[in-house]
Amino acid sequence: MARLCLSNGLRGDLGLQQRERELAQLFPDGLPTLKETEHILISEALRRADGNQGIAAGMLGRTRQALNKRLIRNRQSGVDKG
Repeated sequence: MARLCLSNGLRGDLGLQQRERELAQLFPDGLPTLKETEHILISEALRRADGNQGIAAGMLGRTRQALNKRLIRNRQSGVDKG
């Protein structure tokens, strides 16, 4: 039983190390802020949905109204410069 737990722990550590390497490759200069990440995800969802907020919201697990509020808030705060 202890061996099984140790084995699972080692596999988990190796998986974590792999994810850390992948993140370092994706973001060599450090992680983006949450605001930057949100902007990137919303922009990409809107691009994939050809600008349709309802479809983009579904991709993000939100309602169209929630996405629209976030877009308005981001425009007002200057996060969305487009």
